Amino acid sequence: MTIRTGRTFDAAGYARGFDTWDIEALLAQYADDVELTMVTPDNPPGRPLTHRGKQPLRMMWQHAVSAGAKVSIRRAVVTDDAAAFTFDCEFPGQHVVVSNVLADLADGLIVRQHEVMVGAPVEAVAAAGA
Repeated sequence: MTIRTGRTFDAAGYARGFDTWDIEALLAQYADDVELTMVTPDNPPGRPLTHRGKQPLRMMWQHAVSAGAKVSIRRAVVTDDAAAFTFDCEFPGQHVVVSNVLADLADGLIVRQHEVMVGAPVEAVAAAGA
């Protein structure tokens, strides 16, 4: 049974969080027990990285900030119970990572996130959440 409180996902706030690297604001968009699945060149669909909770996201984003990454959301589609995003993440030195994310939403929060990430240095970004 899903209990609705009327909260909707704040897509504009989510994008602002990446524009300003407000990690706390980004984490506020996720359920405490969020399920994360990441497919990368080193972790194909048969062996994806899987995590639970916000800490792996915090670690990944802290790594991206310390590496000087700039993240932008190229496209977002949001409904009451799902969202899809394409992220461009540019690191100094011309390294670019592109991620496509499908997210399940409940009560305005991301509860499950499936991400397919390609580019370089994909391994360093994904490993930061490990």
